[in-house]
Amino acid sequence: MLTALPFALTTRLVYQKGWRSSNRSAHDNRHRALTGQDNEAILQALRSVRDQVAGDASSTRLWIRTPLIPGATATRENLEGLRAWLAAHLDGLVERWELCAFNNLCRDKYRRLGLEWQFATAPLLSGEELSRWAGIARQSGVPPEIVIASGATRPE
Repeated sequence: MLTALPFALTTRLVYQKGWRSSNRSAHDNRHRALTGQDNEAILQALRSVRDQVAGDASSTRLWIRTPLIPGATATRENLEGLRAWLAAHLDGLVERWELCAFNNLCRDKYRRLGLEWQFATAPLLSGEELSRWAGIARQSGVPPEIVIASGATRPE
């Protein structure tokens, strides 16, 4: 597993029937605020993956996964920024853009370790919120059929 992140927090570029990248924020300033680091090395890693995928178009697929974290990445600005980056650098190579509903199950792990987690009190997205974010992504200029919304949502 190659760990990298195009935008913020953590990303994994995984080869598993294709490359899959999880990303969390489209903006370097936001990435720096969340992680204390810039994202240039991560972006370069994703460009390298792009070059590999483009050179092996017969079997390699590229999936982008974007966790939707309330107060961090679940914003119109972030989704539009991701769309712009995808269009500028990965145009036509992304088979799937998966929007992953925020999952707060790890808060107990942080608590047991005696660590604070800035999203410990953040609620799960509602099904309506997840659908709204998916709609925004589908209307952002990417082929709408590549946008998939997944994950547990808050019972309504």
